[in-house]
Amino acid sequence: MKKFVKTMKKIEDFMSEGVFPGFSVAFIEEEKVIKFFGGTLTNHEHSKLIEDGLFYDLASVTKAFVTSTLLVQMVEKGEIHLDESIIRWFPNADKRVTLRHLITHTSGLWGYIENRNELAPEELIEALSTLPVTETFHHTVKYTDTGFVLAGIILEKEFGKPIADLFEERIARPLKLTASYGPLPSERCVPTAFEERRGRLLQGEVHDPKASILQRRCGSAGLLATLDDCITLVQLYLHDGKLGDFEYCSAEMMQSLLKDWIPTRQAGRSLGWDMDQVGEQIWLRHTGFTGTTVLMNLTTKQAMILLTNRIHQYEDTPSYNRLREELILLYEQEVQYKETS
Repeated sequence: MKKFVKTMKKIEDFMSEGVFPGFSVAFIEEEKVIKFFGGTLTNHEHSKLIEDGLFYDLASVTKAFVTSTLLVQMVEKGEIHLDESIIRWFPNADKRVTLRHLITHTSGLWGYIENRNELAPEELIEALSTLPVTETFHHTVKYTDTGFVLAGIILEKEFGKPIADLFEERIARPLKLTASYGPLPSERCVPTAFEERRGRLLQGEVHDPKASILQRRCGSAGLLATLDDCITLVQLYLHDGKLGDFEYCSAEMMQSLLKDWIPTRQAGRSLGWDMDQVGEQIWLRHTGFTGTTVLMNLTTKQAMILLTNRIHQYEDTPSYNRLREELILLYEQEVQYKETS
């Protein structure tokens, strides 16, 4: 397996330029996996080195690895139906909105919630479910946490247990993952950032405010995982839903993720994953606010996973997103070059 020299140099350049203090990265090509680690836990002098086995706050990658992965199986089994109105679970919601709208970011639910971070869990859920539906409804992908927060609560209402428990029972335990919603012992975790509101360095507890309120009930953020956990979850996708003796879903269901799942089928969004068209290949991808990135190709069986804690020292999110797009494009180009060379 060849090393991705240009991609790795870009990651190391980001670290040396102060984008993040350290990183854990994995490249996957079919059965082969290569891992790299660099930098330190924080930007403080004498900080410990990044090493294998540390937990990262995955932030919005939780949407893909937890909520979307659960839905892959539930939809195939007919345990839940994407085109059912959410008023079944939220009586005060707009009846036009369906679960499909929520998980493809086409619900149009948008608006300011006063004192959102101070609300109790049920107050937050009610406030999110009754947001007004805007003109983007049904046809335009507008990325927000709202849909996946509500999707997580829908799964809780439908199956009688928090989404974290569903993930543990259906995915984490059969795959022998160490991934957890936490909180976890701080010494096993990469620090995320100092949180002014909570007055402490977050290390082993979730950074996202909504996930902090909802804890194990949140479908949009909250999962803490190691690089190996992420590798195993990606391999479940790359192996068409079957990993070892664990058969999660059919190959046909997994391959259906390469199709557009939004209501109009015209915006290039999969079931919880974004889609990149590179030549004739489709890449599924998801990113997280804390600096995490997962990118995978179900056809060529290739993937890249990058875990960082960029918000520890680089708070300019629009700038970081641009840098991350450069990295993703570089990796995709490097893969394509290898295939044609």
